[in-house]
Amino acid sequence: MPGRIGNWSLTSMLILMKRLNCDHGFVNHIGIAQHTGVSREQIDQIDSYRTSPLFSDDDKLILRYAEELTLKAHVDDDLFRQVQNRIGTLKVLDLNAAVGFWNMMARNLNGLQINLEPERQQ
Repeated sequence: MPGRIGNWSLTSMLILMKRLNCDHGFVNHIGIAQHTGVSREQIDQIDSYRTSPLFSDDDKLILRYAEELTLKAHVDDDLFRQVQNRIGTLKVLDLNAAVGFWNMMARNLNGLQINLEPERQQ
């Protein structure tokens, strides 16, 4: 049975780091994500969250929002309403700000070619 992931902000960061091919950002936040309740199994299946039984419907909704905002720089109206109805307007603002911040960080890390330390490569 899927459980609620520990921190939507962190799991959103993990999915966008994956989608933007930012290994440095992804790997260096695994420990923090686990500390907040994200399981290693969930981290390993973040790429396939849409079909993974390890993520609840709420988790999938939030991850879809982060993914769409990251890849399209826009979220369609229906998805926005679904997230807003589920977590409320203020939490959507928090989520949106977190996704925006982590997008900036991923793009800076990638743009400056800050690679993952060899000992941390998976």
